[in-house]
Amino acid sequence: MFSDHFSHHLATITLGIHSPEELLRLMKSAGQEINAEAEEAILHMAIASEPREVDLIAVTVKDLFLPIGTHFTFAQAEVRSFGRILDKALSHGLEHCIPEVGPVLSLVSHFNCGNVLHDWFRIGMDPELLKGSTFSVHLDKDPKFPNSVICSQTTHDGEWGFRKQMVFIRPRQSKVDPPTE
Repeated sequence: MFSDHFSHHLATITLGIHSPEELLRLMKSAGQEINAEAEEAILHMAIASEPREVDLIAVTVKDLFLPIGTHFTFAQAEVRSFGRILDKALSHGLEHCIPEVGPVLSLVSHFNCGNVLHDWFRIGMDPELLKGSTFSVHLDKDPKFPNSVICSQTTHDGEWGFRKQMVFIRPRQSKVDPPTE
């Protein structure tokens, strides 16, 4: 089950309510910067087959790999591959995102970046779903600066620093009916 010790609730979003074309139109009408690769990926991505509300959390690579209170050395800071990060998130009970999460997250107006005004978040998803790429979303609390989305290649052999922020889905507790006698 998911360990709460490093959770940082970023946002709650609803998937499966817009087509890829609608998402792109909404993003452009919001003035977002979207690179050509992201635009192409959005138009060809699969979306949730039915509406589904999900809780997104942001974790750093350090959160996933080191216990609370552990300090890391510079030599440890750049040794994690993207594939190992995805596997580690699963081992902590998190779920991978589907590609739709990136564009939908960029449209939210209420999100929790902590004390910072803006930040980049890499979507924790299987890069094979977008031909070896993943989305990164820039969220900004200042309404004068629109959010932005890029899509870039991610190799499983690439190195990822411990401060890189990733977004995953936090499973919701299912409500279980009490046993009847």
